[in-house]
Amino acid sequence: MVDDVDRLVEFLKQLDQLISFFFEVFLEVIPRYLQPSLRNVRQPYENRSNALKAELERRSPEQMQFLEDHGLTGVELDVKLAGFEGAFNEFQASRDDKEGMRWLPWLKRALDWAEIILGSLGVFPPLAALAGALNELRGVVKNAIEAAERPTSPLLLPAIFPESEPTH
Repeated sequence: MVDDVDRLVEFLKQLDQLISFFFEVFLEVIPRYLQPSLRNVRQPYENRSNALKAELERRSPEQMQFLEDHGLTGVELDVKLAGFEGAFNEFQASRDDKEGMRWLPWLKRALDWAEIILGSLGVFPPLAALAGALNELRGVVKNAIEAAERPTSPLLLPAIFPESEPTH
């Protein structure tokens, strides 16, 4: 039977997929000043995500009580995961549309829902550093996406001026 910890670990795996997509597909269209730093942060992100999953899977009694006290079990977790998973599933369904980028708003929505869950995990001292660092990177990724959406970005220039070449 899948318990709430399993569901949280699955959430983290799905968040990993979103972040990986960002690194594999979207990184080249963000502003150049962000590209080197973001390239270098991928491995630390993966390490922290794996460590957080392992820490959650320990299922200590104090951890289980914390999860319950902070709305990360039962129906309270259901609503948070429903929002995240809805956006994640819409993202998955639209991610092959590289040209029209129908996936972009769903990626951003999923990152917003992830903030709620990571924020709750970040209050528990044994998880705080890991969850906090993942939440900060989630915010960095979202801000980088929004920076790429500015009118002069290589992401939007071809749509505004079809004859223009993307610049990096």
